[in-house]
Formats: sequence, structure tokens, C-alpha cells
Amino acid sequence: MKQEQIKTLLVNIITGAVVVAVLVVGYFVFTKDKLAVLDEAPSMSTETVAETTALIGTKIEGAVTGLKKLHIAVEEAATVFDMVAFKNLTDFSVGIPNQKVGRENPFVPTEWKLRMNALKDAMKKNPTKETSEQAALTTFQSETQTEIIKTQTQEELSGDVDPDALQNP
Repeated sequence: MKQEQIKTLLVNIITGAVVVAVLVVGYFVFTKDKLAVLDEAPSMSTETVAETTALIGTKIEGAVTGLKKLHIAVEEAATVFDMVAFKNLTDFSVGIPNQKVGRENPFVPTEWKLRMNALKDAMKKNPTKETSEQAALTTFQSETQTEIIKTQTQEELSGDVDPDALQNP
């Protein structure tokens, strides 16, 4: 045999031996824990079992007592609903009228915003007429606010509210 073949054979034998050793060690590690648990279970004395059972019984008894106290407290609290003072209470709540909610396309700017943008664009195109445009813009803003106040007042009287009119200009 050649020297290279001998080296390859030795490497394969050593690798196989390491794999077998790892498997054997792993088997003992995992089965040792299971055997230790099985060995401990029979070693519990009857005294330890009795103490554990008594402790569990005490906890169950405390839970049952707590549930009985809770039942009594709920019964006592329910008597409030049978009192004359509770039955004489009056409901003063006001119903909310059905209204049209939202807009067909919420991404389309409102009419007043379109007018405002048109006025601003006009001001940008003619900077020499700045004072007259500013006056027109101020007039438009006050008119818009007046219209919104009027529509809100009318809608409050009629019960219909337009969400667009509630936005701040």
C-alpha cells in the first residue's frame, strides 16, 4: 500500500472511533438522568408524601374558603340593585342622531381649501397686487368662517352635521 492510502485509512479509523465514543458518552449522559429520576421516586418516604398531601389539602381548603367569601360578597353587592333609591334613578342621556359619516372621496380637498389655494396661487403670480390679494384672502377667510358658523347653527337646529363644515379653515 501506498503511504497516502495508509494515512487515509488511519484518518477514517480515528474518525470512526471518535464518532462511536461520542455516541456512547451521549447515551450514558441521557440515560443517566432518566435512571436518577426513577431512583429518586421510590425513595420518597410515606412521611414526605403525607406532608405534601396535607399542604395541597390546605391550599385547596383556602381556595374554597375564598370562593365562599367571594360568593357572599357578590350577593351583598347585588342587593344594591334591589334598593328603591337605585330603581328611582332617571336616565338623562341624549341619543345621538344618525348622520352621514365621511365623504365619498376623503382624499379630494374640500371646496374652501380649493378656493384658498386658488387665491394663494393668484397672489404668487401677481406680487404687485399683494395688498389687494391679501385683502381678498382675509375677506374670503372671514366669509368662510361666517358660512361655517351659519351651517353649524342650522345643522344643530335641524340635527344634521356635515363633517366638512366642522374642519378648521
